[in-house]
Amino acid sequence: MARTVRGRVSDLQMGHGSTTAVTHLDRQGISLSQWAEKPFEDPPDLPRDVTSVSDREIMGLLQKLTDWRKFLGVQVALAVVEERYADRGMAKITALKGYDFRKVDSKERAWNDAEYVQAEKDQADAYSYRKLIEALYENVDRDGFIVSREITRRGNISGRDRRADRYS
Repeated sequence: MARTVRGRVSDLQMGHGSTTAVTHLDRQGISLSQWAEKPFEDPPDLPRDVTSVSDREIMGLLQKLTDWRKFLGVQVALAVVEERYADRGMAKITALKGYDFRKVDSKERAWNDAEYVQAEKDQADAYSYRKLIEALYENVDRDGFIVSREITRRGNISGRDRRADRYS
């Protein structure tokens, strides 16, 4: 069962598996909420033409995207841990109850077992959440790359202008 941990601004989805990992980090003096604060604002939309944005605005975009990338990156890691935890739970139930799905009656027995059905649901939920949070992370990461590339392009242009002035 996932729960939401609220730090100063953090909203991290965690279940049993990731809670254990976070506890280990806390023992090392690493507070996850400091590394993964949820930004106050929604992720920014990129303008159609990033070349038309002022230098100040583009740096603001990069900062906001970086904040979201940090938050979502930690959330992806927690989701992977939770998925692994759900997979292990399913394997444990399958082994302890002796389900051998090569046999015809095992599938029927498993689907009539509430504990197995819940483990199957938990496994599917963990997988679904991980896939969605990865997609969000990748979207923010791609937007950050576009902004970073534009900043690099501007630096190269202004560097060429300075060199041209020096040698003319």
